[in-house]
Amino acid sequence: MGTFSKMFWRDFGIGVLVGASTSVIIQSIFARSSASELRQLRVAVADLQREWKAVRGLLTPDAIDGDTVQTLRNARRPGSSISKREGNGVTGYNERPTGSSSDEEDLDFEEANEGFTSPFQQLGKGSGQGFESISVSQEELMSFLSEIDELFAGSETQQEEALRRLLAKESQFSSKTDFLWRLARAKVLVSEFCRVQGNDEERRRLVFEARDDAKTVIDLNEEVAEGHKYYAITQGIITDWVSFTEAAALGKEYKTHMERAIELKPREPYLNHLYGRFLFNIANLGWMQRKAAVMMYSLPQSLSVDDALTWFNKAEELQPGFSNLNPFYSAKCCIAKGETDAAVEYLQQTISFPGKSFEEKEVRRQAEELLLQYQ
Repeated sequence: MGTFSKMFWRDFGIGVLVGASTSVIIQSIFARSSASELRQLRVAVADLQREWKAVRGLLTPDAIDGDTVQTLRNARRPGSSISKREGNGVTGYNERPTGSSSDEEDLDFEEANEGFTSPFQQLGKGSGQGFESISVSQEELMSFLSEIDELFAGSETQQEEALRRLLAKESQFSSKTDFLWRLARAKVLVSEFCRVQGNDEERRRLVFEARDDAKTVIDLNEEVAEGHKYYAITQGIITDWVSFTEAAALGKEYKTHMERAIELKPREPYLNHLYGRFLFNIANLGWMQRKAAVMMYSLPQSLSVDDALTWFNKAEELQPGFSNLNPFYSAKCCIAKGETDAAVEYLQQTISFPGKSFEEKEVRRQAEELLLQYQ
């Protein structure tokens, strides 16, 4: 079991895995494709959409001349300014403005053609056989995601319904980052349900799928904080099944992506809490392991539970009472420092929460046990 396997990420409730419904053709394609191939396909489609947005500025209904046609032909040639790639990103016309969302950039066919009528559409006008967009509108997507968020905030039954709806829409929204990170979140929630039920095989499958979904979000738009967040969380969970050496490497990825998520979204309390737990786990290692981890992760040599407590305090300042996990880990810091009076106060705060998720219920029970020792 890896160094970071004791990090628990069950914070958002839980659901039950249900099947997705889609067309026979889509099912056949997905069945023959690996997660890596599907991720590459999603990124390629998103790139094509951005390229169309770039070149549409060159086109008007009255100006489809030879130069424009040649520009369109060159757009897909290797080395052209429009199709040039650098790593996971793009340059030239495809460069995404800083701070933009992928779902703002990934326009569907109908949006991309606003203000321009193609020769094919002109041919269809007279006969009423014009082309229709096969993509959904941004408004439809946002409405759907709003419903999902409401369900996530509800009971376990409502969260089950949220997962069912996400799976049913997966093929339709597979290139939308706002959809994909929620899908990753849902799979993490379901994996926790599997943990409680003792179904480790299904838990592993869901966690690795969630990691792929989160990685796709990062590939589509590196500036989506939730992509980094759930990629880090899944890497933390995967340490349950790898060697110590592999776990240490995954811990490095966890740190990198969690820090990037905090950089993009510094005022989210749970991100600050999770980073505090990362430091807490390292600070509580044995002397030799702690020294090695500090060096590997480029952390201060003076790292202690006080550093973790600083992050827990910051999380609480951002949103007081957002979860009983925060006072519970603050209590553990105080216990490690021998400050039992402060620990008791934090433990009392912990049990004052009813707890929604499995982890919140678990720490509430643990806090009650610790209070018997320190009160």
